[in-house]
Amino acid sequence: MKNIEFTVDGLTLRGDIFYPEKILDKNPSILFIHGWTSEKKRSFQYAEALIKLGFIVMVFDMRGHGISEGNINIATLKEFLKDCITAYDYFSSIKGVDKENVSIVSSSFGGYLSSMLTAKRKVKNLVLRVPADYANDTFEKPKMGNAGENPNVFKWRVIPKKYNETFALQALHEYDGNILIIESEKDYSSSSNNSKLY
Repeated sequence: MKNIEFTVDGLTLRGDIFYPEKILDKNPSILFIHGWTSEKKRSFQYAEALIKLGFIVMVFDMRGHGISEGNINIATLKEFLKDCITAYDYFSSIKGVDKENVSIVSSSFGGYLSSMLTAKRKVKNLVLRVPADYANDTFEKPKMGNAGENPNVFKWRVIPKKYNETFALQALHEYDGNILIIESEKDYSSSSNNSKLY
């Protein structure tokens, strides 16, 4: 495992790269994007299993999370997306990463961000575990207070939506890669309706 750092908006974000025992010129690669108030170390077990299958894996903490810099209380959805785009660009520039075979595994808030990332960068496979969704009018507002802990957000999430009503659903509608969506029966912060919408 190699510790890495990269900068977004003057903030140092920190992550780790996991390498397989045998590194080829081009290796299938996976970027993990964590959920709201989570952190990179929660994906270590998956990264360690995936390198045994020949993948290069990157995990990182978004701004205000884990050991990365930033204030979680004021960061916006737009800024968190910028973190993910920059992480993708950093990862895809690493020697051995096959730029044509980068997959993303994400959870909840990370699922929302990774869905939008597919509209900005090439993603071969996308895994969304209990993907969250957010109204477009909150995109440039602080994320804090606009998550599943807010009863109004939770009520909004159970309302059926068309594919073009949110940035994430629109991006996913246009995505032509492979998708796996995982619903967690006992996840009460994201409505199961979100998984169905995705």
